[in-house]
Amino acid sequence: MEGFLRTHKKWVANKLAEKLKVHFTLTHHKVHAHMKVDYGVIIEERMMFRALKVTRSMVEGYIKK
Repeated sequence: MEGFLRTHKKWVANKLAEKLKVHFTLTHHKVHAHMKVDYGVIIEERMMFRALKVTRSMVEGYIKK
């Protein structure tokens, strides 16, 4: 195995923000596939749910402005 990538929910949330602005109802399955294909990382379900929660609150604040 070549190197390990360690991620945290803030990094994931920042990467998902642009995608969620266009597709607000993105499911965690699609998020998992998106992160795996575009960034080459596999994210645990808990982190994915937490990151989606953070990202949705970020995007909701952006949309309301």
